[in-house]
Amino acid sequence: MFKQNLSQLPHSLLDYLQEELATLSSSDSIHECGSDVITRLAIEPDAIITLSHQKLHVYPFSKVPTCWRRAYEEACLWQVVKMLKRASMGRGRMRVCVEARDWIDEVVRLCDMALIMTGGPGRRDCIMWMLQELEHGLVEKERGECDGNCGSGDREIDRPESQRKRMKLSLPAPKYSNPELLQHGDDDLEQTAKAYGHVSTTPMFTPPQTFPISSTPIPRIQHAIPRLDNPSLDVFRKQMHDQRGPIILAHTIDHWPALERWSDPRYWLRRTIGGRRLVPIELGRSYTDAGWGQKITRFGEFLENGLLRRDSAELDESSTEHVEDYEILDNTGDFDPVSDADTEDPTQVEAEDPAPGHAEEQNPHDELYEKKQKKNHKDNRQVYLAQHDLLTQIPALHNDIAIPDYCYLSPPTSVPQSNPDTDSSTHPPPPTEPLLNIWLGPASTISPCHTDPHHNILAQVFGRKYVRLFAPEETVRMYPMGMKHFEDEDDAKQNDEASAVEGINMSNTSLVDVSCFLDYNDANAETSVQQDQKQDEAKRENQLRQYPLFREARYIEGVLEPGECLYIPPGWWHYVQSLSVSCSVSFWWD
Repeated sequence: MFKQNLSQLPHSLLDYLQEELATLSSSDSIHECGSDVITRLAIEPDAIITLSHQKLHVYPFSKVPTCWRRAYEEACLWQVVKMLKRASMGRGRMRVCVEARDWIDEVVRLCDMALIMTGGPGRRDCIMWMLQELEHGLVEKERGECDGNCGSGDREIDRPESQRKRMKLSLPAPKYSNPELLQHGDDDLEQTAKAYGHVSTTPMFTPPQTFPISSTPIPRIQHAIPRLDNPSLDVFRKQMHDQRGPIILAHTIDHWPALERWSDPRYWLRRTIGGRRLVPIELGRSYTDAGWGQKITRFGEFLENGLLRRDSAELDESSTEHVEDYEILDNTGDFDPVSDADTEDPTQVEAEDPAPGHAEEQNPHDELYEKKQKKNHKDNRQVYLAQHDLLTQIPALHNDIAIPDYCYLSPPTSVPQSNPDTDSSTHPPPPTEPLLNIWLGPASTISPCHTDPHHNILAQVFGRKYVRLFAPEETVRMYPMGMKHFEDEDDAKQNDEASAVEGINMSNTSLVDVSCFLDYNDANAETSVQQDQKQDEAKRENQLRQYPLFREARYIEGVLEPGECLYIPPGWWHYVQSLSVSCSVSFWWD
């Protein structure tokens, strides 16, 4: 137990982290990386980050050896040690200009990269504790509860229990005497303070109190999803076992604090340490489209440029210059880290910009020109924070919700298989606890028509979503994708070596673009909507030429309002489209 405030935070975190990293269990899988990796962790953490990052690319994420995930995680934390040393030395020596890099930015970035890229296989408690302390320190600073220092002087914090359970090992002594790490002259210390000593407690922007209220047109509902008003457990169990179909559940989450808190952008900014936390976002309309990808970016950038922009749902690519790309390789919720899809061959040097007043001649057949055009197209892609366990990454958000009691009922034992061609051995094992994922994005974000392997309750926190569902019996009319292979060089580059060769099993996703088949009330539609409908009619005819059986597919549909839940049995095809800025939480269970 100890006390701390913001001015003491680098020292407190540094003391704790050095003590934590000095201990390794003899059974820790990191030893499988070899003694050289263990020895270099404290001396050259950046080199180990690079090495382990390369190892992460060789496999799909679910098959990455734990030892290399541990190496990446451990190296990130040793890099945090270096940042905290510099921040501690810079404190109090000078006031730094606003342009100076915020050491908290760098610590948060490293901690989140460790969590997102590895899942935190060994130091999760340690990372979560440090992020919690940073959030508390900045929140108290912003509240002005102390003069120059933040945090209550009477506040006491428990360190993670895990540190007291580890065995002490005889490890090579970290070379703290390395001049680069510890011993600086006055000039070096001044430069260090300029680079890392400044702590910006001001949010990266001042958000409004609410999200934009504008929305897209609501499709006409012709075959409504059945509804129940806050059913008892017995009523829901009977529905689940007897009817075995989707149902909208009203007034079942009215007690969630999230219904009020999450609709305020300022709350999201505070819970993400002033927008510093990193999140994985999708770039592009749909993961079935060419050019779709994912990128890790700061939540504040996603909030400001993705959720709060009224004129566009696009994210400026420049906001992600200090983070890394990764790609979803299967549809089970696993993320696979990959190299930057937009990184050019280092041996290729782009020509300098033409002199002022001289237009650059563009050859549409020039390879470099085509790459530039493709990159510019990618820079304007739609953004979506989809199928991410943000509530585990930021536990304070988890406190705003409660897992519905329905998720603890025993579901039907036999579930119809939506695609008989799918190898059941590739399905993920049943979760022992409900799996939670968050879905946060602007209007018009979609999830293409697909199936999930688990029972699902989709809870709508704020905003509205349109959902269209097809029974497992309609599978033959849904045209499942099957295996996807990479024809595009950039798409192949974004995936691990094994998947690039073998392809990705996409049999849970339909080839049909369901968005082309939504019906709207033409009498109330605006001119732009009517024009879109004419374009959709042409797309619809083209789709039916390719997938003629879809014309006969039966469906049910509905609009999910704030505070409502939708139960989706496994094997049911479902297409989801946000009608406004929207946030949902999904609960998978078996």
